[in-house]
Amino acid sequence: MAPSGISLNKPAAITILVLVAGGVIMYRWGWSSPHSSAAETDISNAGSKKGNADIKPPDDSKMSKEIDVNKLPDFPLSPDINATAIKMITIDVKVKDKTLKINSRQTGPAESPTLTVLLLHGQAFTSQDWIRTLRLLASWGYKAVAIDLPDFGKSKAESLGDASEEEFMTALVGTLGSAPVIVSPSMSGRFSLPYLFSDRSDSEQRAAAFIPVAPVMTDKFKANYPKSQVPTLIVYGTEDKNLGTKSRADLQALPKAQIAPIPGAGHACYMDKPDLFRNVLHYFLTSLTK
Repeated sequence: MAPSGISLNKPAAITILVLVAGGVIMYRWGWSSPHSSAAETDISNAGSKKGNADIKPPDDSKMSKEIDVNKLPDFPLSPDINATAIKMITIDVKVKDKTLKINSRQTGPAESPTLTVLLLHGQAFTSQDWIRTLRLLASWGYKAVAIDLPDFGKSKAESLGDASEEEFMTALVGTLGSAPVIVSPSMSGRFSLPYLFSDRSDSEQRAAAFIPVAPVMTDKFKANYPKSQVPTLIVYGTEDKNLGTKSRADLQALPKAQIAPIPGAGHACYMDKPDLFRNVLHYFLTSLTK
């Protein structure tokens, strides 16, 4: 008998004490501290964000993305860049039963260039418009070759005849010794696109990489783009609402495509914003050799 006159059941008393103690603990650590829960969530999220930032995505995730061109570092510029020699070389391109005398401008390291870069041109241009870029490419360690396409520039007297543009490109690349990075603006898409994507899935063996600059004919090979594994940099001027917009829409089906819109540039974006174009060019070529 308790002094109060109330009889206590010992097991019941213990149960009551346990429940009361548990309630106090829950109150102190949970209900009475709403901010502590939020703080833990924030810390957990912060840790998660940091962890995600530290995880490097696989190489394929670097592809098929849009590049913020304004955030790219400036391309390296050698102080004696203008002293880089450019040779005028006639390339004998044998297509079917004829040999075309194709004018080219070439430069680069005498031995062991990292890559060969083949520069084509648009309707209103020739290899001469690539002279500054040729010198830069050589200073970056690449062999650089710009040609006058048949019927243009110093190759004006040369005609394909009954040969196709694809056959010409196959023969031309065969003279270079290795699969090049092909830079193909505008009209030159008539040559580069059939060569790379005409009913074939071996484009990555025919070119080390592809840099289309708002080329023509992109809609003709859409069915074959998903089969290609050639690294591609889609370049166009944001003010080019015709071929620029269309070529981007078509070519982004390439599995290993990156997209580089040149802000404020028109169709010939490499002429309108040459330094931005060269920043993109240097960035992409460097990524190929890492």
